[in-house]
Amino acid sequence: MIKLSWNISGDAFSSSRVITTMHVSFTRSNKLAKNSSLASKTRYYLCLTDFYSGDYEFAKIQMHALEREHTSMYANDALKLRMYIQDGMMRDSVTAPLNQFSHALYLYDTGKNDAAVDSLLPRVISYDRFELKDDMVLLIVKAWRDTHPELSYLLIDRFLQNNPSGALAERLYWERARLAHTLFKDQKDFKKLNIEEFKKAHPDLPDSSQVIAYLTSNDDSRLQKASTKDGVIQAYEDLLKHYPRAFYATYARNQIQKLQEEASTS
Repeated sequence: MIKLSWNISGDAFSSSRVITTMHVSFTRSNKLAKNSSLASKTRYYLCLTDFYSGDYEFAKIQMHALEREHTSMYANDALKLRMYIQDGMMRDSVTAPLNQFSHALYLYDTGKNDAAVDSLLPRVISYDRFELKDDMVLLIVKAWRDTHPELSYLLIDRFLQNNPSGALAERLYWERARLAHTLFKDQKDFKKLNIEEFKKAHPDLPDSSQVIAYLTSNDDSRLQKASTKDGVIQAYEDLLKHYPRAFYATYARNQIQKLQEEASTS
């Protein structure tokens, strides 16, 4: 998914007003672009702003045009949006998770990572099963990956314990292994997650202690185990056990081999 570099400062603009402004600008740009190389780009952004604002039928109209352009670099992104809408609809009605996800994606794509996480965490940590939950987890992981790899690992590890074969399970197993590898490389001394620090970082969360309890599963040793070389190898092996011939399998085997060679030469 392509991230937007659209910066509007000040509190005067609500997200809906910003999205409307974006939509007007991209509509004008699309008309000016006509059949040039910019046409598919502006059409995709029109589709994206419709998705952000919850106008899913209008978004699908833009998708149809993009999907017919087999050479467009935006066709795959349009297809991904179509899958979000398809998964988030029930009997032709829009579900609450779809609206919640589209708003979180807007926040993430405009650089408001913590706000995107805060909007999704309460629903993700619920034990309810619903479409788009895998996508929500993946979006949180992407938002947290660079700043909070330990929280990303805990979230994805806990989610896979309860959902080992979901729609995005292969991708999530891969992300968990990569996060474990990152933690191993960082060589941090992980301590018990501090609830007060977490509350300060996420003031809009209604119950931070509940989030911490979900992430840790009352087991503070998971990070220490995951951040060892054996823990990283185990994470890659878990991916191979569930998906031995899938897209990430070759990459996982290569990483295991490198780790084992490093261990034999050290």
